[in-house]
Amino acid sequence: MTTLLTLSIITLSSLFLSPDSAAHPVEEARVSTMRHTVLVDKSPIIKIDCDAGDIRIVSWLSDKVTVQSSGSEGILERSQVNGGSTVLFHHKEADQAVSQDILPAIHTIYVPANAVVEVFLAAGNVTVDGALSNLSVNVDRGNVILRNVAGTQEILTADGTITRENTGDPTSMPSETSL
Repeated sequence: MTTLLTLSIITLSSLFLSPDSAAHPVEEARVSTMRHTVLVDKSPIIKIDCDAGDIRIVSWLSDKVTVQSSGSEGILERSQVNGGSTVLFHHKEADQAVSQDILPAIHTIYVPANAVVEVFLAAGNVTVDGALSNLSVNVDRGNVILRNVAGTQEILTADGTITRENTGDPTSMPSETSL
């Protein structure tokens, strides 16, 4: 009787599991490295939207925005609107079965120091290094680290911490606040 019950459970469980529903082993995951550079006008607006991964934003004295991505393969959509003054970056995971814990996507984005930067990240951490004129970060699940950031700051995280090192007077909501 026990053997018959065990066989029934195995048979039923195999009906609910398909080969596509299992996570791929890390050896099968495609690793990707991308680099994109965009020339921008004065005081650009940079909008970054990512499903998952870690984002590092670094300000520099250049009129270019450069994105370097590595880790799990993804689709990077880039567009410029308003005559090049607004740059939109959207990164979507190509393979949702690859866990970010096993093979995380890491995005390093170099932006002009006078840029207005808006970041939305569903899951992962955001680190910002350097002065920006205006910064807005919204992280659903993850932490935010700000280093040497001046200017107006609006930082939100639904499930994470906000760490500030040598920052100006922030305008932010507490980390437990959710929109």
